[in-house]
Amino acid sequence: MSVTYDVGGVRLPRPFRIQKFAHFGFNVDDIDKTGEFYEGALGFARTDMIDLQRVPPIAKGLAPGVDGRLVFTRFSGDHHALIYMHRDAAAFMGGGDEPDLTTNQITWQVGSLREIVEAERYLLDRNVKIVRVGRDMPGGNWHVYFTDPDGHVFELSYGMEQIGWSGHSRPSALHKPWFGVPELPRISDAEEINKAEAAGVDLSAGHRYTGTPGPTVDVDGTLLPRPFSVQALGPVGVFSRVLDQALEFYTDGLGFTVTEEVSVHGLPVYFMRVGHEHHSLVLAPIELRERLGWPDRTTNMYLGVQVGSYRQLRAAITHLLDQGYERVRVPAEMHTGIDYAAHFADPSGHRIQIYYAMEHVGWDGRPRPAELRAKMEEPWPESIESDLVGEPFMGPVR
Repeated sequence: MSVTYDVGGVRLPRPFRIQKFAHFGFNVDDIDKTGEFYEGALGFARTDMIDLQRVPPIAKGLAPGVDGRLVFTRFSGDHHALIYMHRDAAAFMGGGDEPDLTTNQITWQVGSLREIVEAERYLLDRNVKIVRVGRDMPGGNWHVYFTDPDGHVFELSYGMEQIGWSGHSRPSALHKPWFGVPELPRISDAEEINKAEAAGVDLSAGHRYTGTPGPTVDVDGTLLPRPFSVQALGPVGVFSRVLDQALEFYTDGLGFTVTEEVSVHGLPVYFMRVGHEHHSLVLAPIELRERLGWPDRTTNMYLGVQVGSYRQLRAAITHLLDQGYERVRVPAEMHTGIDYAAHFADPSGHRIQIYYAMEHVGWDGRPRPAELRAKMEEPWPESIESDLVGEPFMGPVR
């Protein structure tokens, strides 16, 4: 009989259940140019920045003159959805040794602190390399970092700090990281904040994003600095040097379900999910990178960025082209489960997939048959007929 675990009163094959794609990080060539792309052009809002050259345990491993800035950005109430740092400062993340491993972290959310603690034991029992476990600051999320068979840094995360109506992040006086496995139970975040306030901490002293100055445009009734708004992050795609091992790791080890396998240039591409989305993780052999003609500087296939509507998607393409960014053409099979998608290269060559909606999988676990899918027309029409919908975004847009 297979071993099962009690996770919130439900018997599961693992002592945790990944609920959704949470956040992501890139190791980049130039911090300022990267900020111009993700914050300036795409509209991610900066919530915090730390200089690793000023963090003694990390600074000891950095060469003098290396840009140590670690930038945290968001599009919703989560403290961060996308982070980036210089590739020459990224060794402390503890990933593999291949120079093209530029995915700083690929993070998945679980439902409780207990799942983080028990996931660490589970992964150790499976001889998975643990990078670190504890609580990160800024962001306040509990985590266990580990590596996949290729050396990509994965993270299971719980308890991300939420940014409220005022836009302030947690003040630095509350940036008290926790190293190692916590003892359970822990006090709640609410109690932590009550104690800080009683001790005289100014709860409004954290960084506050003040918006982008300049002209605005009407985006479905709201005046915004860009003709679109980011409303979801993901999916993420990676190339693997050990495809069979990686596929087993994600499915048997972490609980991903293969929704669909397609062929691109004669090679298999696996679309995997953790919930009812068609896919949140895409896996392909490293050989596909060369056949696509993509740079060999990264194992990142692409990172998905969802905008609010098909109209916004078309506007985002025009906006990015006007900003001088390169559009990358890809086979339609690379975005199976998504009808219309556009791909752009960031300043380090990472591919960003911009789309407006994704197929969902129903109770029977089967995806939509290929013959019932709408085909992407060229040139793109001004409006389309589609039954695809995005995840609801609680807003407000910014």
